[in-house]
Amino acid sequence: MKNILLILLFVGISNVFPQATFYDGSYEETLQYAHAQNKNVILLFGNKTCGPCKKIKKDLFCDKEIGAFLNESFVIKEVSANVRIENN
Repeated sequence: MKNILLILLFVGISNVFPQATFYDGSYEETLQYAHAQNKNVILLFGNKTCGPCKKIKKDLFCDKEIGAFLNESFVIKEVSANVRIENN
């Protein structure tokens, strides 16, 4: 029973953490790192309240195969994008 719980816990945790690696430096540092690694950059614009952003991050970047491909070919930088809507 304990083994089953540990397996379920591991599977649950592995789905929470993204498989794709996000670079944590500044924009300039990201560009320098990507250049040194001979990789292109993916800028992921979003914010904490954006439903579609959360879905893309969960469905795309948490997939093992897609994450492995992205890590091999790209440096991924998450950029916070806040949108202000003005009424005319």
